[in-house]
Amino acid sequence: MIFLLSLVLSAGPVTPQQCGPITSKDFEGPFFVPEADLEYETAPANEIADSTQAVVLTGQVLDRNCQGIEGATVEIWYAGFKTRDYTFRPEKLWYRGKALTKQNGVFQFLGTFPGTYDERPITHYHFKVNSPGQNGKSLTTQAYFRDRIPAGYENYARTRGTQFAEVKEVGRGGVLVNGGRVVTFNIKMDVGQFGIFRVGDRHPDCSSLVSDNSR
Repeated sequence: MIFLLSLVLSAGPVTPQQCGPITSKDFEGPFFVPEADLEYETAPANEIADSTQAVVLTGQVLDRNCQGIEGATVEIWYAGFKTRDYTFRPEKLWYRGKALTKQNGVFQFLGTFPGTYDERPITHYHFKVNSPGQNGKSLTTQAYFRDRIPAGYENYARTRGTQFAEVKEVGRGGVLVNGGRVVTFNIKMDVGQFGIFRVGDRHPDCSSLVSDNSR
């Protein structure tokens, strides 16, 4: 994990020029399971050892000023690459994970590329992100891939311009022992430095008003 996390951090935090607009919301769907028990490693070891499936899923959670949000909760769920389905209790909850963002808002999971299923043939990961603090804000969204838009989904994809992940093929080394993909998806939330506070709001830990020059 340290090997690939260092690759993300070495690139530095996202700059305002790279940050782009607020990530749009998307539907949660019927397959979310609260309190899933997996964290960093979200797929069976034999699938992670398969370079055709293995993925490091990483990115940053950013506030509206393009600053990384440390301590945000990131939950993911997706259909297995070969099983083409979600997992549910009482079975082991593979293809689901939960993590807290680190410095610069970075998150990372070790898993597999998502599969598709007949009811929804577009390749996607589900995300639920909660910014930290008692006044934190929640965002549910999905990550898609520009080269994997099936026929009939062109208009659907057009309305989700903030929701496309980037994919890079990588060789053997680090946690991807036989190689695989690094999938990067940055999530920009409509929150400020202290959560959902805006101009005129008083942060509970500060005596002065929170300023926001980005509005």
